Amino acid sequence: MTETGNPAPAIVSIVVPFLNLASGVDRCIRSLLAQSSNGFNFEIIAVDNGSTDATLSRLHAFAPRIRVLERATPGAAATRNCGIRAAQGRYIALIDGDCSADRHWLAALTARARDLPDHAIVGGPILPRDPNTLVAIFSRHVFDQR
Repeated sequence: MTETGNPAPAIVSIVVPFLNLASGVDRCIRSLLAQSSNGFNFEIIAVDNGSTDATLSRLHAFAPRIRVLERATPGAAATRNCGIRAAQGRYIALIDGDCSADRHWLAALTARARDLPDHAIVGGPILPRDPNTLVAIFSRHVFDQR
């Protein structure tokens, strides 16, 4: 409860795995810090998966606005799970470290969250930064990213 007697807003934990992404850390984390949150509090948990470049030091530059964890076990799934275990939120939002989020990404994800049952899953479109690359064109034909 807050001092006004109203329930405290639900917390969303944003979990972001990183591996050797030093050049993209600033873009990703700044996009998350700039989120409109639809009335939700949120935390950002960045999990480094044993980077050998400057990723970890770039992440620490954002502390204490984000929590930085380290996970030695290789693999994106293990890295995400490490962040999920540390999460304090009622809801978990996942985004990869090589992505940046639209300013309204979190608000869109949480727009109906209070009306959904526990363990519900929501998602949105995944849009390439450059839609004209061969990988982006191929992905449009193979995967339904809507």
